[in-house]
Amino acid sequence: MNGAQIILEMLKLYDVKYGFGLPGETTLDPYDHWFEHLEIEHILTRDERNSAFMAEADSTNSKAKSRRLGSI
Repeated sequence: MNGAQIILEMLKLYDVKYGFGLPGETTLDPYDHWFEHLEIEHILTRDERNSAFMAEADSTNSKAKSRRLGSI
């Protein structure tokens, strides 16, 4: 198990429903393994700042757990 798989498994254990972000050089490995965790819906954004705003708004308004997948 590599680091990307550990991160995705951790998000699953924390019952995260949504992941916001965009593929980039530092995040390609998690995206390669995303298909193994279909219970976490990925929402593609155009900018890392937008993904941070979206994750914060989602977790604040819905009381659900969401995370930004970007420069981790």
